[in-house]
Amino acid sequence: MINKILVLVLALLLASCGGPFTRIEKPEYIQSDKGYALDAPVGWVQSTAPQVKDEFLISRDGFGLQFISVKVVPLDKAYSTLKKSASVATLPSDLAEAELAEFKAKSPNAPSIVLLDNTLANVAGKKAFKLHLKYLNQKGLRFERESYGFATDKFYYTLSYEAPSLHYFERDRGLFEKMVNSFKFKS
Repeated sequence: MINKILVLVLALLLASCGGPFTRIEKPEYIQSDKGYALDAPVGWVQSTAPQVKDEFLISRDGFGLQFISVKVVPLDKAYSTLKKSASVATLPSDLAEAELAEFKAKSPNAPSIVLLDNTLANVAGKKAFKLHLKYLNQKGLRFERESYGFATDKFYYTLSYEAPSLHYFERDRGLFEKMVNSFKFKS
């Protein structure tokens, strides 16, 4: 009997710890040290794992399935795999080429990556790129990725959405676009 009570108490204690995820309860997300705010989808979960410290990473159905990411890094760490930096003077088209090269360099799916679209965009008044890619993962499932990116005088920003083409990508693409449109700078 004592063992059952001990197991129950331990289970309750572990459950109350939460884990590396936080449920988004209110839409406004403010990242003061990176100087931005945006509206996030309520009900999704945010990863609070230590390895995503430079990133606002959220998912509705699981990070291996679909996610939205807002990554902010110093200019000299913009393309860590390529060991290249970004600059506020770099053209959005050049940032897009470097972003695509960085994604391919990091991805085990590089041979299947296809660029669907590379256009100019505007995020919070900044000239940005917008990339739309597709690729097959290692199990043969087709994914799509949409990314916006731009540089300021301090940071390189990327806002990305990735999900399987079948069902998920179009279902949550509007939420991602809404997040991008809500992005604003905070001082």
